[in-house]
Amino acid sequence: MKMEEKILGRNGSIYCEFNFSGKYSKLLKNLLIETLSNFSNTCMKYIRDPGFPDFPFTYNELVLQATLTHALFSATKTGLVFTEYPIERNKESSGRVDFFICEKYSNDPSNRCFIYLETKFGWFSYRSIEKKKPIRKDLIEKLEKGVKQIKSISLEKNAAALLLSIFPIYYKFGTQDEKNKKDLEDSAIRKFKQINKKKIKEYAQEIKNYLGKNNFLCIWFIPNLEENYFEYDSKYETYPAIIFSGTYRKP
Repeated sequence: MKMEEKILGRNGSIYCEFNFSGKYSKLLKNLLIETLSNFSNTCMKYIRDPGFPDFPFTYNELVLQATLTHALFSATKTGLVFTEYPIERNKESSGRVDFFICEKYSNDPSNRCFIYLETKFGWFSYRSIEKKKPIRKDLIEKLEKGVKQIKSISLEKNAAALLLSIFPIYYKFGTQDEKNKKDLEDSAIRKFKQINKKKIKEYAQEIKNYLGKNNFLCIWFIPNLEENYFEYDSKYETYPAIIFSGTYRKP
């Protein structure tokens, strides 16, 4: 299936592929596209702010929650988004879900879809993608855990359980010993131009093998890499893209 492109103006583009079926498939597809677009646009606001030139996804899942909450809130018609919501799981157990969303399903004001959203976070190395290395075991385990979690949620008839994984791609280059910033930037630009979007798309397809049916895959290609790189661990680091993937479960 060909990935559909959504252009975000000066904030790059998102490519998406949805293999959804069922009653809420259109609602969930639209919600995810809007959420991921909002998320990407917000990330670019952070990096362009002169007082805080950083990406929120460079930290961890907990730090990222605020950005994702804002993205979800702005994407819904109702604005009803809860975090760490208490739920019932199968086998008479209970727990919490990362996000609970009450979304409008039709023009009938009483018609709602309850969406239980679990999130997972991890990192891909661009060099691993370039060399076509197998997906790391820890990332596979996160995906499998997420699938298991959404299967365990007790769903009402008007509900769906959704898994969203967020996997930024990092690319390390150069060393902090390089004194001439102009030479460093020229070198960086040459390297960034060699980043292969096709390879990233092909590699991302492998993720679907661990998601089962009703899966989706989206990739945000981050613009202006030559402006957005950081000193990290005695080298420089930039982020060419983020891979979003997941699956959903019907009642």
